[in-house]
Amino acid sequence: MKRTVCGLLVGLMLLGVQTKSVHALAWTELRKAVLLLKNTLKHLATAEQKRRIELYKKFHAAKGVPVCLKAHKGQYVSAGNLSTNLYANRAKCSIWEQFKIVNGKKALYSGDRVKILTYQYRYWSAQRVGSLFCSRVVAKAWEYFTLKKVGGGGKINSGDKVMFLSHHKKFVSAEHGGGSFLVANRSHANAWEQFQVVLLKP
Repeated sequence: MKRTVCGLLVGLMLLGVQTKSVHALAWTELRKAVLLLKNTLKHLATAEQKRRIELYKKFHAAKGVPVCLKAHKGQYVSAGNLSTNLYANRAKCSIWEQFKIVNGKKALYSGDRVKILTYQYRYWSAQRVGSLFCSRVVAKAWEYFTLKKVGGGGKINSGDKVMFLSHHKKFVSAEHGGGSFLVANRSHANAWEQFQVVLLKP
């Protein structure tokens, strides 16, 4: 009987040691996994920062007239943080609100056929159904717009209001005049389809 009890106690002690070893091993592996995850995330964050910096450099080096655009209610149009949509909901003109209107000239003129580049080096694109994206790497037919000055033709200066007519003959519009997204589905241009140009230094 004593031998049986002693054997049982020894068995329980060994089991306890094994359990502790398993737990210690599990914690060690977990710590390794967490460390690996941290390093991976750090690497991805660094790579993403480098990618954004390169895109921004590419944007600044690109030819075109740098502008910010104000919607009817005074809010700036923004391409957002890697967004595929355009919104007129920003109070200030910062990085995401900067665009380059590319027309092959050093100034903008009413009637120019233009393409519009975001700071992420993506082009505006008007879809056939009337939606408007800013995700195109290459500018083809749907990425071109006709620039129209409100109230007359000629050169476009800072403070002038303009309209953008898409390849599908629809005007770009800031829904509700601002505070929402942009579309390209209006047959006629009214207040919501007008944008004030703020020229920036090249």
